[in-house]
Amino acid sequence: MKNAILFFILLSVPVCVLGQGISIGKTQEQIRNMVQSNAAFKLKAGENTDTLVFQDEMTTVFFYKDKICNRTVSLMSLKVMDYMVRKMKEDSYTEIAKNIWLSTHKTLRVEITVDEERSRCTVETTVYNEISPKN
Repeated sequence: MKNAILFFILLSVPVCVLGQGISIGKTQEQIRNMVQSNAAFKLKAGENTDTLVFQDEMTTVFFYKDKICNRTVSLMSLKVMDYMVRKMKEDSYTEIAKNIWLSTHKTLRVEITVDEERSRCTVETTVYNEISPKN
């Protein structure tokens, strides 16, 4: 169970691997193969998006452009947020504003939106050069 949660976090949280997130830049087929290899995940496949559900508490939507993942949005418990922030710091992400992070090579932008009332957070990861920098 602990391994399944870690796998989900690694899919949802950008991990600096040669300057790219673990899902950003991957093909739709590669992501589906990673997800389908674990029976704990439920994948709802779509044309331009795939939705990954884990234990009904955590959800990640993968967005594709030309069958390549260019954005993810994850909804999860605030309990996971400390781990995400610690992992980004370990991977040398830079916090450029409150809850907005850039990867080491400035290729990924991660924005965490906190909903204290519901004890949830939303994590949006995008390819940095594909968006207009807000900060």
